[in-house]
Amino acid sequence: MGDSDGINIVGIGTGEGATTINVATGATAAKVVHIADGAVANLVTIGSTSGAAALTLQCGTGNFSLDGAATSNYTFAPSTTSGTINFGGTGANTGTATILGGTGVQTINVAASTGVKTLNIATGAAANAVTIGTENTTASLALKAGSGGVNVYGDLSLANVATKISYNGGAVTDAIGAATLVAGTVDVANTNIAATDRIHITRSALNGSPALGHLIYTITPATKFSVTAYDATGSAAVTDVSSFSYVIIGQN
Repeated sequence: MGDSDGINIVGIGTGEGATTINVATGATAAKVVHIADGAVANLVTIGSTSGAAALTLQCGTGNFSLDGAATSNYTFAPSTTSGTINFGGTGANTGTATILGGTGVQTINVAASTGVKTLNIATGAAANAVTIGTENTTASLALKAGSGGVNVYGDLSLANVATKISYNGGAVTDAIGAATLVAGTVDVANTNIAATDRIHITRSALNGSPALGHLIYTITPATKFSVTAYDATGSAAVTDVSSFSYVIIGQN
């Protein structure tokens, strides 16, 4: 049917009545079924999006393969989809899912468009072990957030040798810096500081041979914190001109 060199139109089961079409459904011998696999730019549509239409693709141990040209694009669920996309289903699956497991340079975009997304990874009620990233050579991992911040539930460990926590410094919103007392006191502008913050101060230079005092800080929220040196009697140590470094730790 439709095997001429001209334009062929073949209709099978195209009537309006309920129709069942069986192709190679016999169970006693293996079949090989080819659909539009000729070496031309075929356009193939299987199924419909109307009403409760459904499409099931099944395979046995011979596996399921979706392949195309090196530059082919694959789209699962276009932008109009509001349903649920499941990979692996919800049953007792024990297999392994690999996405772009090849050795070439590859880019994976997940929830990368401008709409608001909620992305859940291994949030089921089980003792999940989640690894993100690698330690190889100059590999890096960036966790980004806006004003909502990044929340960590549980202990945070620096597990490798030569690791440390680094802060951005230099701006009036930053939580790390340095200052120098002038006549025993100094104001440090910080528009991000809160009344419940904790400030850890460490002297870094004497700047001569001053009579050092005990460093006490006070916080003006969203504006600054002030550091003043006091002697053992509680009086201001105006001779203290030492320099110090500080780290601000916020209280949750």
